[in-house]
Amino acid sequence: MYFDVIKAYKSEESRLVLSSIFTHLRNSEVNLDGERREKMVKQGSEFLTEIIENLGLEPREGESDDIAIVRSPMLLTAGIFEVKSAVNFALSEFERFKNGEKLSPDILGTVIRIAAKETNDFEYFYNAFKDAENEQLAIHFLVAMASFSDKELITKVQGMIFEKIPNRNRGTVISTLCGNKVAKESMWHYYLANLDYFESLFPFMYQSVLMNLISNSKVHEEDMKGFFEEYQKKNPIAKEAVNIGFEYLEINKRLSQNS
Repeated sequence: MYFDVIKAYKSEESRLVLSSIFTHLRNSEVNLDGERREKMVKQGSEFLTEIIENLGLEPREGESDDIAIVRSPMLLTAGIFEVKSAVNFALSEFERFKNGEKLSPDILGTVIRIAAKETNDFEYFYNAFKDAENEQLAIHFLVAMASFSDKELITKVQGMIFEKIPNRNRGTVISTLCGNKVAKESMWHYYLANLDYFESLFPFMYQSVLMNLISNSKVHEEDMKGFFEEYQKKNPIAKEAVNIGFEYLEINKRLSQNS
């Protein structure tokens, strides 16, 4: 039913409309399972292919600011949905980047992220993070590592968060892992095993992490409810984030039931 509605937007160029659709598609990819997910990915890929044909993967002369801004989330969503043209484009651009060529800053982070998901080259991305020439590039590589599609590498990334990643960047990595289909189910146990470290995050970062963790961990819902019922009494700073996390979890559950 949802795809019957958004088909009308295959020629859409509004940033707000397209960004909303792309966000919904990525959220669905993370939270649906089984046949529903397979059907959604197939239909989503077809829709994204049409969007790409309309907007293009590379800048066009005279295009609007809306199109330029929406290209990165379009490319990211298409890469997650394994749209062949998007994946091939990202890998080609990544090779250019590795060869020292300049990429558009609008898509650089997304290109690096898709390349990580497709190649699972831990050594390259970890070394690139350590040797990054600036903070923004380092963050791109950290987000990329949190986007790996190999479970063993996800475990490896989890193991380095509180040892090798600066405190200011940890929340970004953790939240990205919570939204990674391959990583999300392990994040609840990872949280429990590293609770002291989580509590050492900056307060606003800890709250953001809690919202992402809870909202994407429906398989652990009962355990989380039991844990946080007592935890909120001991740690009031977590209360609002926990409540919001469970609200989003309910939305994600309805999404998986109605899609």
